[in-house]
Amino acid sequence: MKELVKKEKLNRSEFQLVYKTKQDLKKTIPFFVLMLVLPESLPFLLLSGSRMIPSVCISTEDLEKRNVKIDLKRKELVMAKLFEQYYQEYSAKIQQSRTQLMQIRASLQSRSREQKLTQLTLTELSSSRSDVYKTVGKMFIKEDYDLVLGDLKGKVDLYTRDVLAMEKMALKTDGELKDYERNLESLIKKVSASA
Repeated sequence: MKELVKKEKLNRSEFQLVYKTKQDLKKTIPFFVLMLVLPESLPFLLLSGSRMIPSVCISTEDLEKRNVKIDLKRKELVMAKLFEQYYQEYSAKIQQSRTQLMQIRASLQSRSREQKLTQLTLTELSSSRSDVYKTVGKMFIKEDYDLVLGDLKGKVDLYTRDVLAMEKMALKTDGELKDYERNLESLIKKVSASA
């Protein structure tokens, strides 16, 4: 067939005719055997739209019905492939958002704990003005009281800003996660409704 197409330079309609004839020749022998052996089953075979029937025995209406069924099946396959692609994409985004949210919450909890400890230390130091020592390895070094107090206030302010930024980031990530879950749910509902 390929040699014929290359040698003869067939246009589309000629190619279709050659292709259909070749397919019909394959179907003709079983069709005639069935017609000779069980001639009374021929009307049922024609009504069922079997693929064993040569194309010359099929009406244009039946051919159109068959083509409509094939087109519907093709569309269903394309939709199933798209659904699978979107499902995998949204599942990956959901998993990534959940992981990111867990990391943000862990960092937020750690930073919040550091903020509370620093605030507690600042409150303790502010209540009594005494000598302040800072540890360096296994040694204690005497530090200026005002310098340590200013350093602690700076740390409290830094931790407070970090906690606020992480809370905003957690809210944003949680919102994205809920959007992804809603989109996936609506996609599943649409596919279920069309099925």
